[in-house]
Amino acid sequence: MRVFTKTFQMFAACNKILTEMEVGKLFHVGSRAAYSWSANPAYCQNTTRNPIDRLMGLLRAVQEMGRDEVVHGILYYIGDDLGYKVYKNVDAVKSDKGSVVLELLDINVALGELSEKTQESLKDFKVDAQERLELLESASALIRQGMEFQAVLEDQKDNIPEKGGESKRKGGASGRK
Repeated sequence: MRVFTKTFQMFAACNKILTEMEVGKLFHVGSRAAYSWSANPAYCQNTTRNPIDRLMGLLRAVQEMGRDEVVHGILYYIGDDLGYKVYKNVDAVKSDKGSVVLELLDINVALGELSEKTQESLKDFKVDAQERLELLESASALIRQGMEFQAVLEDQKDNIPEKGGESKRKGGASGRK
């Protein structure tokens, strides 16, 4: 997998693979516009915001309004159409409880809701489109709770007692390593 850190790099790669003319046709612009989307602003004066920058601006504005589910839905659609799954970055997920026990309780609730939706869906041994959406929402909620649980465990990993009862903190209880 090639990792990109700037959107102009993405368009430079696409222009190299498809040519500026083909990229321009896909976006109904000329090859000059497609070229300017791939220009490195550190070295070129003639650059323009590319469609990925604009999409990111749109998604950030929606996210700032507190509508992460819409952003996830859009990214999920794009990824799914190309054969990929999109999940929220685990590093970006924070525990909303700050407690292992409370996160476990959240997982239990989310698991119960998914179980309930599953039982409802299986009553007639058919899963219609609405039921699939509800199952997807419940499964996503369970995954999110699992990620929050993982985050709280990561945050508190230095406080997990080792065998013998001492904490993993540097030096342990006695100050020795």
